[in-house]
Amino acid sequence: MRYKTNIEKYEDAKFGIVALSDEERIATVWAARLSGHSYPEIYSLLKERFGKSLPPSYSERAVENDLQRAFSQLPAVYGETAREMVQIENSRFDKMLKAIWAKVEEGDTRAVDSALAISRERRKMLGLDEPEKLQVDWRITLAQLVQSGELTPAQVVEEFGEEILVEVNERLLELK
Repeated sequence: MRYKTNIEKYEDAKFGIVALSDEERIATVWAARLSGHSYPEIYSLLKERFGKSLPPSYSERAVENDLQRAFSQLPAVYGETAREMVQIENSRFDKMLKAIWAKVEEGDTRAVDSALAISRERRKMLGLDEPEKLQVDWRITLAQLVQSGELTPAQVVEEFGEEILVEVNERLLELK
């Protein structure tokens, strides 16, 4: 698929023709999320920026679906950015918890609710509430380590067994 140059996009916009490919929309959604925008904010941004070039049924739920599609492309396209985002978010969660922890220990119910909300968001981000997704992510992570040379297939077999190596090889094929 050929992407339009900036000049072509400018010309299109000048004449009121704004075509947005799925890949461009997903990349825009991902970039907005990395910038800290919420789903509703991202939806508003896209609606304002691209208007009628969005699919007619596009909604906040579609933003979430686009983010899921971006996440599925993470190993191949957005790998480093995703790891950085997780690290940044984890640091933010740590700072938030640190700021309220003394009140949590004192039994302040608002602080306890806040701590639980932070924990819930962290679990959601890391996929800890969905063991099947965690298992897939774990194999993808192993595949990435093998692909980058940080792990050898022999090390995978030694640590996890041949069965896992077969699954890691399958993931490597999917990444290509």
